Amino acid sequence: MEQKERGLHVAVWTVNDVAEMHWMLEDLSIPILTDHPSYVSKMTHLSAIREKNYHDSALESAANDLVN
Repeated sequence: MEQKERGLHVAVWTVNDVAEMHWMLEDLSIPILTDHPSYVSKMTHLSAIREKNYHDSALESAANDLVN
């Protein structure tokens, strides 16, 4: 975070772990490159479901799709 506070742009590449993708994209708001762009698409869908407070079964189904 120190680099961002100083106005430097931060990017991470070849992030293939779903948990790390989520942390970097959602929590840190930094761009990444990955060998699995479909994971990012599925994560975006999962985040949208979470924001709309859909039923837990919808979240579980979307999470299962992400890892399968």
